Amino acid sequence: MLLELLITQTRSRSLAVGGIQCYLLDSSGNNAFSFLINDHHRIFTDAKLKTFDTSAQGVETLVRDATKTALSALQQMRDNAN
Repeated sequence: MLLELLITQTRSRSLAVGGIQCYLLDSSGNNAFSFLINDHHRIFTDAKLKTFDTSAQGVETLVRDATKTALSALQQMRDNAN
C-alpha cells in the first residue's frame, strides 16, 4: 500500500491535507487498485485533516491521521463490496 498526501499551507498558516491518493500494489509493484479521497468525500471532510502545529510532530500527527482516514475509506469500500 502506498499513500500520496497533498499537504499544503493555508492562508492562515496552518497545514492541511488537500487529498489522499491510495495505491494498492501487487507483489510486482504494479497498481492493483487505487482511489482518491478529497473534500468531495464525507469521510475526508469529517476527518478535519488540518493543524496549526507546523513542527515535525504536528506534521507527523497530520500524516498519521490522514493514513487512518485512508484505511477507514478502504475498509468502507471493502465492506460495501460484500
